[in-house]
Amino acid sequence: MAFLDSLQKNLSSVGKQAAEKAKDVADITVKTTQLHTEKQKLEECYARIGQRFYEAMKDVPAEEDLVDFNEVEARLSAIGVLENEIQQLKGKKPCPNCGEMVDKDSNYCSNCGESI
Repeated sequence: MAFLDSLQKNLSSVGKQAAEKAKDVADITVKTTQLHTEKQKLEECYARIGQRFYEAMKDVPAEEDLVDFNEVEARLSAIGVLENEIQQLKGKKPCPNCGEMVDKDSNYCSNCGESI
């Protein structure tokens, strides 16, 4: 009988340890997810600050920022080209007056009323 009592105590102890380990794993998972979320929010904050800085300084960038500012301009240009190409594939074209995308068969811009 002592053997069964000892076995039961050991099994109970192992079960408690397993439950504690499972709880630890769950806690680590939750904390890791929270950490990832916080880091992502921080990156978004940095991006907003950087964008505001760029907008404020783009006409007179400091020499150490010039390479990055030029890269931003190049990427903005590439984005504009790609967006226009996508719109053209969708059957749209830019209004020559305001730049708004209109159906390529339109005679007038729905934004500014300009004849196309």
